Amino acid sequence: MGMFDGFPIPPDKENLRDELSRIDESRAAARFDSLPRVVRILTSKDREGELQILKEQSEVVDEVVHAYHGDFNKAIQNYSQILSLFSESSESIGVLKGDLTEAKQCLGVRNK
Repeated sequence: MGMFDGFPIPPDKENLRDELSRIDESRAAARFDSLPRVVRILTSKDREGELQILKEQSEVVDEVVHAYHGDFNKAIQNYSQILSLFSESSESIGVLKGDLTEAKQCLGVRNK
């Protein structure tokens, strides 16, 4: 599979692994050059067939991207919640430090 080796696929989408293996390596590259594909479709005797293959590969890639986009959004939301909780904890610790300082002063006054 090349570029997609080790690519985590959700269990309910295991059939995508086979589909991903059929995608041309040139399309999996970070910088996909569409010109050769367009020339191939336009010069092919079976333009509709070539176009259909391209559409099928695009649908598989779209499905994978959509699944990972959803997971990425969940991760961002979780990260945001964690940051919010850390911020609240930091504020609570600041208030607690102030209360402890005040209590220490009160105890010091009573000792005198």
